[in-house]
Amino acid sequence: MRNSKNINTIYLDMDGVICDFCGACKEIDAIEHYKVDWEKVHAAGIDFWSNMAWTKEGQKFYKWLEKFCDEEGIDLCILSQVNYNDGVNGKIEWLMANTKIPNKNIYIVKTGKAKAKYANNQSLLIDDFGKNIEAFVLAGGFGIKFESAGQTKQALLELLG
Repeated sequence: MRNSKNINTIYLDMDGVICDFCGACKEIDAIEHYKVDWEKVHAAGIDFWSNMAWTKEGQKFYKWLEKFCDEEGIDLCILSQVNYNDGVNGKIEWLMANTKIPNKNIYIVKTGKAKAKYANNQSLLIDDFGKNIEAFVLAGGFGIKFESAGQTKQALLELLG
């Protein structure tokens, strides 16, 4: 592949892309009509984050993306958002148990908009939240809104083609 955009870093979101955040919330009765009861999430502690299941397509997509980045010489990083210590520590535990992402490639920010500080003309964010993509692109990066593994793979291949 040519990588016509000279992308050297792909930032991958966790919740809703590879981790089933909504499913984990349902397990502890902490979500109703997409409204999260953060008190229940906080009460569940670090285990809420560290024991989260993969999304339906998450594991297969992650393995494909990991191989793709390795073959193309692109750094694969995690760029996720949570604003309290149990969440940060739980996400890191989950990543250590389920991925090969090294610590140096894990970035956890307090707000979704803060992801934009990692944007540059050689970086790409894959995220399921449109506002995060918009902010990243406005800051000079590239973005793909994750809707499904197939759609994201196709968009990535087209972008770099």
